[in-house]
Amino acid sequence: MYYVLKKQQMHKDGWLKVVTKKFPVSGLTWEVIGEAMGADEVLQPRRTTRNIGVRELHEEDFMSEDDTKEELLSPLMAFLARSGSSVSVP
Repeated sequence: MYYVLKKQQMHKDGWLKVVTKKFPVSGLTWEVIGEAMGADEVLQPRRTTRNIGVRELHEEDFMSEDDTKEELLSPLMAFLARSGSSVSVP
């Protein structure tokens, strides 16, 4: 049991040494290099563009039911007027 714990401790210490290792030429650590390259941003959750802007709705953006009927029926009424037919719209 002691051997296993000791071996795990050695692996943990070895990993920490690799992570905090400085490069001999530049003297930079992996942490500094990661920050400069934006590695932390890669690990952050993505934000979609759908969440960025919320469009405000105004009443004039919507048409009333009467306006909609008139707009939909106006080409039909113009056609019927040209053809000589008479139809009443409720």
